[in-house]
Amino acid sequence: MKCSSLGVFRNSFLASVLLVSACALPTQERVLFDGDAGSVVFEGRMNGDMPREGKLVFSASHSEFSGRFDDAGFPKEGVLTQVYSDRFGEPLTLTLDGRFRYNASERQLRFRGAFVLSDSKQRVLAESHKSQWVSQYPAAVFRISPPLFAMEGKQQYRQYRRDISPANAPRRLLSIYRPVSGPFIVKANYQDGLPRGVAQIRRELSSGQRYVIERQYFNYQLPDQRSHYFYFEPGSFERVSIIGGCEAPNLTVPQQLINVYAYDCDSGNFYALNESLPASVLSIASSQIDNSGRFHKVRIMHHGNTSEFEVDAEALLQGVLRPHGLYLDWHYGQLRAAHHAQHGQAVGVGIEQLSAGEPRFISHRLEGSEGSAPSESQHAALNGITANAAERLEQIFKAKGAGSLNTRRAEALKSALVKAYQQPAADAVKQLPGALSLYQRWQQDSNALLSRWPWASRRSAKDISTLRRALLAKHQHYSEQLEALHAEQALRFCRSQGESFDALRWQCRLQADVTIAQICQQAYGINRCDAMQAEFGANSQ
Repeated sequence: MKCSSLGVFRNSFLASVLLVSACALPTQERVLFDGDAGSVVFEGRMNGDMPREGKLVFSASHSEFSGRFDDAGFPKEGVLTQVYSDRFGEPLTLTLDGRFRYNASERQLRFRGAFVLSDSKQRVLAESHKSQWVSQYPAAVFRISPPLFAMEGKQQYRQYRRDISPANAPRRLLSIYRPVSGPFIVKANYQDGLPRGVAQIRRELSSGQRYVIERQYFNYQLPDQRSHYFYFEPGSFERVSIIGGCEAPNLTVPQQLINVYAYDCDSGNFYALNESLPASVLSIASSQIDNSGRFHKVRIMHHGNTSEFEVDAEALLQGVLRPHGLYLDWHYGQLRAAHHAQHGQAVGVGIEQLSAGEPRFISHRLEGSEGSAPSESQHAALNGITANAAERLEQIFKAKGAGSLNTRRAEALKSALVKAYQQPAADAVKQLPGALSLYQRWQQDSNALLSRWPWASRRSAKDISTLRRALLAKHQHYSEQLEALHAEQALRFCRSQGESFDALRWQCRLQADVTIAQICQQAYGINRCDAMQAEFGANSQ
C-alpha cells in the first residue's frame, strides 16, 4: 500500500488528514461497475459498499475524483477532473478543487472552490480561486459519472482565451468577441448553466492594470435570444473590428450619430453605440444597407427591451436617428408596441401593451397635420384623366400611324403627338400636391423620345408599332406614379388622423391596417385581435 495513491491535493490540511488515514487503513481497488459504457473503478477506503476516501475513476467520461465522499458515496471534498472537447476538437480539462455538496431532492452536485481549465498542453485557459459550479445527475446514483459541471451564480475569473465553451454547448461559458489578446478578467452571473444579465470583460495588462473593453447582456428566456448582445466599451476602440473571416460592406453614417465598433460575419450585422442611448446596442443588418452605404432599418437592444424601426432618411442625413415607417417594440420577448411613425411621431392605429394590462389597439393622431381626406370622386377623376390620355394616343396612332409611313404622313403623326403632349394638366391633377410635376415630367420624357426618334429611317409599320409601345409604356409608368402618389397622400392623411387608409373604399377607417393586424395575430392570435378590434371600435364611438 502506497500512501501517495490518493493523489496530490492543494489543501495541505486536507492532504495530511487523507494521507494519515490512508496509511493507517488498508486500501482496496474495486470495480464498482463494468459494462459496454465503460467501467467505474474505486481505489481507497470503503465503508461497506460506499467509498469513503480515495479515487473514483469513470473511464467512459475520462473523469475522476480524489478525496472524501459523503455517506451516499458522492464527492464531498477533494479534486474532481472532467474532460470535454472545444469547437476545435481539442480536449480541455476542467479541474475543481474544493468542497462538494450533493442535494438528493434535486439530484445536483454543487461545488465551491478553485477551478482551472487547461488544454492538452497543460496551458491554463481560465482559472479562479473562488468559484461555484453545479452538475445535474440523471439519477441519484454515485456510480454515474457526474455530467459536465456548469458555472452557477456570481463569478469573477481570469480567462486567457476568447472561446472556451464545449463544442456541443457553445454558450455554456462566456465567449469574448473583442479581437484582442488576454488575459481577461470576466465578471458575470450564471444561471441554469448559462450566463445571464450583464457581464463585464476587462483586459489585464502586463503591468497589472485593468480596463473594461467589452460588456455583454444575456437573457436566454427570450424567444430567439433577441436580447443576447455585446458591445465594446466606449472610448476603448478606434476602428471597426471584423469578427470572422470576411470583408465588411460599406456603411456610411454621420460620425456624431453612431460609433460602429464591430461587424459580425456570421450574422451579417454591424454593431454600434449611440451616446444618447447608454448601455444599448444598435444592430444594422447588411441587407438593410443600400449601394450608397446608407441603412434603412435599425434594431436597438437594451437589456430586455428591443425596438426595431425603419429610419427617417432625411433626419439621418442631419445626424438624427428617428423612426419613419413601421416601429416595433418588445419587452422581454413580448410585443409591447407596434405602430407606424411619421418623422419620429406615432400615427395611425397601432398596438399598445401596458405593463399591467391587456394589449389593445390605440389611435395615434398627429396634431396640426394638413391635407385633405381621401376622395373617391377625385380618385375616379384621376383614373379617368389617365385613361383618356391613353385612349387619345391610341386614336392618334390609329388615324395617322397605320402601316408604313412616307415623309408627309410621318410628319403628320409626329405633329399630332407633339400637340397631344402640349395639353395643359386637368384641374384634378393640379389640385393634387406633387401631381403636376409628375405630369410635366411625363410630357417632357415623351417629347424627348419623339425628338430622338429617327423619323427619316424608321417609318415602317414595325418601327411605328415600336414607337407606340414605347410611348404607352411611358404613359403607364406615369399613371402608376400618379396612383401611388395619390394613395400615399391619402394614407398619410388617414394616419395623421389616427386612422387607417382603406384603398378599396378610398376612405379613412378606424381599424388596424393589414400590416398591424398581421403583427397582432402573430403576437396574440386571431381571436384575441378580433376582440381587441371590437373593443377598440366600441370605445371610439
